[in-house]
Amino acid sequence: MLDSFQPAQQTLNHRSFSPLRLRRTLVPACVAVMTLAGCSLQGSYTPDTEVRHVVLAGPDNFRDLGGYRTADGRTVKWGMLYRADDLDKLTRSDMASLDQRGIGTAFDFRAMAERSDRPDSRGPERCFRVEDLEISYEPLHPATLRPKILTGELAEAEAHELLLGANRAYVTLFRDRYARLINELSVADSLPAVFHCSMGKDRTGVAAALVLRALGVSKETVIEDYLLTNRYTEGRRGWVEGLVVLGSLWRQAPEDLRPLLEARREYIEAAFDTIDQEYGSFDAYLHEGLGLADTTLARLRSNLLDGALIVSASGVVGSHGVEAAAGVQGRDHP
Repeated sequence: MLDSFQPAQQTLNHRSFSPLRLRRTLVPACVAVMTLAGCSLQGSYTPDTEVRHVVLAGPDNFRDLGGYRTADGRTVKWGMLYRADDLDKLTRSDMASLDQRGIGTAFDFRAMAERSDRPDSRGPERCFRVEDLEISYEPLHPATLRPKILTGELAEAEAHELLLGANRAYVTLFRDRYARLINELSVADSLPAVFHCSMGKDRTGVAAALVLRALGVSKETVIEDYLLTNRYTEGRRGWVEGLVVLGSLWRQAPEDLRPLLEARREYIEAAFDTIDQEYGSFDAYLHEGLGLADTTLARLRSNLLDGALIVSASGVVGSHGVEAAAGVQGRDHP
């Protein structure tokens, strides 16, 4: 969503620095970045931390979900599944890089207004397929928060509670979107794939959490992956803070904005706690909440895990392999 700033930046000439003009040009874009993001703070550093970060000229939170270990000792495949922030900022070189990675599908969690203003960039020679999985949480909509931010009335505690509520809502009100994502990822033709929102933080963070846990990655590892967003978006957060404070004519304190911009452990834990409260266990959530069949989950693991066991169409368990996987490529719709 940072491209939203470009028109405003172009108008900041010597005649543009009136408080009213700054407020009109900067605030809507700044508020949109913060409120639709939804996007130790930086998580634990491991040798894979920088390896998984895909360095691009445009998106700054594009990363590979490979390398994570599952409870039974398997490993998520590298180069098959990525999480990201908005893709409208992709440059020509970025698109060439993604093309080399073979990415064929992009799952977009952004709201219709976000997608209309900033559609996903696609390469001129090889366009990836875009699947819209809109997740729009009304309390975080810019129209709802803009008046409070303009007047400096948004308090840190309120912003913090908004993000807790959002993560609870994502796993309950938008189950069909996440079910569709997992169902699509169980089909080999959809891979390699990337899923994303605007900042690659909350909507995308919940998606990554659900997929990784469905693969058998531990909850603690999933939380560490969620917190890595802070490492890769640190520069952007400081920039947005400064612009919003300026646009609100210094009424909005930067510390009150931070809960909207940061990935915090308690946010993703709120999603997990809600799943446990509503369904009793994560496994029950996969089957009852998302309506996923065992065969769908077996195909997902076959596609995304090294050394995975698969379940054939006849229900026979066998070793992972191309020949075996080819027989179980259909979709299950919850």
